Amino acid sequence: MAKRRISQSHSGQEQRDAFQRSSRRRPSAAPRGTRGNPDTNQKPILPPLIYPEHRIRLLQVNPGAFDDEIHCAVTTCALEQAPLFHAISYTWGDPKDQEQIFVDGRQMTIRQNCHFAIQQARHHSPGVPIWIDSICINQDDAAEKSAQVQIMGDIYAKASSVLACIGPSDAASDFVIKFAKDIDARLADLKEEESRGRVIREDGTSPLLPGLWRRLSELSRHWASFTARPYFGRLWVMQELHEGSGRTTVLCGTTPVEWDEIRIMHARLGTINHPSCKPAVGFMSIMELVGPPMLQSIRGQVPVRSLLQTH
Repeated sequence: MAKRRISQSHSGQEQRDAFQRSSRRRPSAAPRGTRGNPDTNQKPILPPLIYPEHRIRLLQVNPGAFDDEIHCAVTTCALEQAPLFHAISYTWGDPKDQEQIFVDGRQMTIRQNCHFAIQQARHHSPGVPIWIDSICINQDDAAEKSAQVQIMGDIYAKASSVLACIGPSDAASDFVIKFAKDIDARLADLKEEESRGRVIREDGTSPLLPGLWRRLSELSRHWASFTARPYFGRLWVMQELHEGSGRTTVLCGTTPVEWDEIRIMHARLGTINHPSCKPAVGFMSIMELVGPPMLQSIRGQVPVRSLLQTH
């Protein structure tokens, strides 16, 4: 029996509960004749990359409801001749949290975060091939990993879109995303009245927009929680978001928001002179880290071996 589809109307708590339950449920049965020996955990045979410095693997995920088993096929192609595909940006997570997928009809064990990211990508863009490092790079081949790391920036730059899969939604992400989507409308009246000197009394209250500062204070709190997610602490995220500039969609649960909307909200709030805004913009955020100087520092000073282990 097919599991029910998760829609965008579902609450963040429902999504988090589903994410947590998935780590405890038993792996689904593989199609008859495709299950590997459970004692050896037979892995799919990935198509070889003859020239890993020029070629990539892509994952073609079969359509399905959010909670359906994941069945996919792996293909290879020259990076310069790759079809439209999405590159996934995510955190690897705890290796003890595992899920099962089927690659070319054979069962494969992957980390829970990778599984959830594939679910998000399938829900967001059904039928579009994806590139996700933990599957599309042979993790048992050190030479291949080294070669693929050298072109990782090119992979994200070549992708038609970068999907930043930051995990299940929660109250903080729901608030931040909603605010980001209509930041200009929310601040337009404020900026007009502020320019007339009519917004703030001497005691700091606002007779015209009494609820605005409370909302900005809420945003400050939720923004701090949102940016504290493990995703934003990854070293690699700087390169991935930079290479996907203008083409990055953040997926939080099943809710999408353009990265540029998040960035613009951050910039807009910096123009508001009020204590409520300071906590939201007064710290070194990922937006301030993404840029050529930081990327040059990463590429020139961090050993490849360290980068390979940073997930």
